Amino acid sequence: MHHPAQRRAAVKVPAGPSARLSGPAWMALVAFVAIGVRVAAQPHPVDDAYITFRYARNLLDGYGLVYNPGEAVLGTSAPVYAVLLAGAARLAGTRSLPVVATGLNAVADGLSAALVFLILKRLRVAAGPAALAALLIAISPFVIRYSIGGMETSILTAVLLLSAFLLLVGPRAGPYHLAGLAAGLRPDALAFAAALLVGEVWRTRRLPWRSAAVVGGWLGIGMLLLWLSYGELLPHSVLAKAHEVYRVNPATNFFQHVFLFSGLSLSGVHGFGARGLVVNPTPALGTIALLGLLPLGAVWGIGAVRMTRDNPASCSLPIYVVIVTAVYSLLGLRGSLMAEWYLQPLVPFWLISLVSGLDAIAPMIRRRALRSLAWAPLLTLVALSIASLNWGRNPRLPATLPLNVWDERERVYLQAADFLNATAADGAIVAASEIGALGYACECRVFDTVGLVSPAASSYYPLPEDMLEGNYAVPPSLIQSLQPEYLVSLEVFIRNTLLRDKAFLSQYRLVWRGASDAFGSRGLLVFRKTAADLGR
Repeated sequence: MHHPAQRRAAVKVPAGPSARLSGPAWMALVAFVAIGVRVAAQPHPVDDAYITFRYARNLLDGYGLVYNPGEAVLGTSAPVYAVLLAGAARLAGTRSLPVVATGLNAVADGLSAALVFLILKRLRVAAGPAALAALLIAISPFVIRYSIGGMETSILTAVLLLSAFLLLVGPRAGPYHLAGLAAGLRPDALAFAAALLVGEVWRTRRLPWRSAAVVGGWLGIGMLLLWLSYGELLPHSVLAKAHEVYRVNPATNFFQHVFLFSGLSLSGVHGFGARGLVVNPTPALGTIALLGLLPLGAVWGIGAVRMTRDNPASCSLPIYVVIVTAVYSLLGLRGSLMAEWYLQPLVPFWLISLVSGLDAIAPMIRRRALRSLAWAPLLTLVALSIASLNWGRNPRLPATLPLNVWDERERVYLQAADFLNATAADGAIVAASEIGALGYACECRVFDTVGLVSPAASSYYPLPEDMLEGNYAVPPSLIQSLQPEYLVSLEVFIRNTLLRDKAFLSQYRLVWRGASDAFGSRGLLVFRKTAADLGR
């Protein structure tokens, strides 16, 4: 009797020229591509990344891990990433945190691409297809977008992939230590820890007390540090998002996963991408995505079964994808928003099962000349990803910048910050509902009207339905209580609140306007308290 993997090996398509490169050479090549593409694309931070940048900069300047000096509130869900940024910036002798973030993320994505290759080889996939999958991680516009966007997702993905690789190598505590540590990079990493524990239960038919204790120990240490430093067991940003500050289509979270798993998000099809936080699930777009999802989903399922049969420890990888998809889809039903970048860590784990499925299907094609057709889906994703980079189509932008990168909103906030730096007095309070780029560039004390870094704002939510034009609506009663010197907001956030409030309009005047259609807005507005009210 032969092992199933040996029987498959006997009918595999010859690897051809690709076999001439060794495993280390393939890993070095895809890592080099990943790093080079991101460095060439240059930093294009998304607004949320700037929040973590401000925390890192204040840590560099000796104020501690805070957003506003003297206010012990953790408004970033990635405190470990903020510490990494501060440490790397100190070592590099620079204060340009977007550049530091792009460098760290580029290296992390290079490591992720190499780990995808190693994991697939561990699952008995040939070198050629494994290298193609790793290349897709290296050049995917979706992955690049949030890597150069300065988010913590690239570091988190690399840590989770390393945990997965150690899991496949053999029984040890390393994967659980990494999963527990990853929660400091972002709380949703707990889904991977859960997948590890569920997989261990399935394999051993026993409760994994020791493994759970390892994960729980790291969580306990993190929560203790948060309690001692901030008086809360969780980052305040996580708590604030539970106060119904978002208005979300209940199907949005689910369709974010559909768009990704159909290949639309992953390959960055031109014109497809979030102009803000999410891609809205229109009927036509949803239908197209579902048509792509059905065949790829079937192949993914075949791959999940095949890899689990060959290496039972690998069951945790598809379990992780299922857990994240299910939890976020259910949270969407209650109106909890999942931003697009939360999908990035899923990409390699979904891809590993998909490639494993294609590798299982290829030997079923009897005519050797046609067997390469089994790899058409993977080749198509790679081709679309390459085509979705700029490559000189816009000579003002870097050649490797994804066409779906959209940072006009961040740029107009930076312009507003320049205006405030030139006009606002020292110590002036600036209220805003988006505090990323504005807060990073503005030399001012920021009050976050959503409550991520300003706990006092949370009590003013939820707002009545007639005040909600979209997310981040600013409560008039909050501004009346706080009386900030300045208010900065996209017009859409105050359309049904402050712009209809007589008290606000009598106390504040518009002093600056920037062009922006973000979220259907009619510009970015800066209001200043009138001279007659400044002394009150």
